[in-house]
Amino acid sequence: MLLKQLLVSAFLGCALLMLGITLRKPIYGVVGLIVEILLSFVSTIACFVFFFVGVVLLLALGDAQPVPRFTYRIAAIDGPLKGRQFELSEKQRKLTFGIENSDVLLPSYTTGVSRHHCHVELDQNRDPVLVDDNSRNGTFLMYPAPEKLVPGVPTQLREGAIFCLARKDVLFQINRISK
Repeated sequence: MLLKQLLVSAFLGCALLMLGITLRKPIYGVVGLIVEILLSFVSTIACFVFFFVGVVLLLALGDAQPVPRFTYRIAAIDGPLKGRQFELSEKQRKLTFGIENSDVLLPSYTTGVSRHHCHVELDQNRDPVLVDDNSRNGTFLMYPAPEKLVPGVPTQLREGAIFCLARKDVLFQINRISK
């Protein structure tokens, strides 16, 4: 009888653990698993009661909708890399641009582009931001509204945003790709 209770509580605890991971609240899932195993020594009914209470709590505490994951494609639309595409995703959360030791490596003859010119990264909300890395000739957001970036200050990039490095002919565009 105890083995049966232990198996039932382990199964229910694992279900709580998986729900916690899915809702990005894994610690609650781990606590649920531990409590379920401890309750197996009391009774099967207590395990089921705690399981349903745990599901309700996880749904109330957690975000019931899983956070969508997006990949962003940054395409060179003009300049020496025209036609090349680069991806920004959960795996590659930051892309650096420049003429030296960069993810998006421009030829050294690209006038006005610094060694470590700028970078695009995903912020804590998984939204892309563009940051000028104290480049000599600046980084500019061209679309939706033209503006020169303040070095070191993240600027939110919207769908279809176009930015340039130093000159108007070194252009990149960012688009979201659902995955």
